[in-house]
Amino acid sequence: MQSDYEIIRQVYELVKNGWTQYAAALGWFGLPVDPLSEDAQSWCLVGAMGRACGGKPMDEIWKLFSQYLGNHGVATWNDTPGRTQTEVLTFLELLLTCIESIG
Repeated sequence: MQSDYEIIRQVYELVKNGWTQYAAALGWFGLPVDPLSEDAQSWCLVGAMGRACGGKPMDEIWKLFSQYLGNHGVATWNDTPGRTQTEVLTFLELLLTCIESIG
């Protein structure tokens, strides 16, 4: 079983390689696809979480994300108009740093 750090690191790499809003994942030509699909080219934060968890329950990761995002839902935060890929990556970097400092 992957640690929270390993999962968030994988989410970070997925979002770094391709990020989207308003869909869990997009494939070729910008069409929505399942986040687990081999055709996925970009992911929203939720879709990347699903992919990194292999489609398994993500309760602990959801709690961790929600702890830092406050009352905003993960999808709502990701899909906020004007949100950027850089902001999402910075958020993930913060989570990784916090997990490292906790040990």
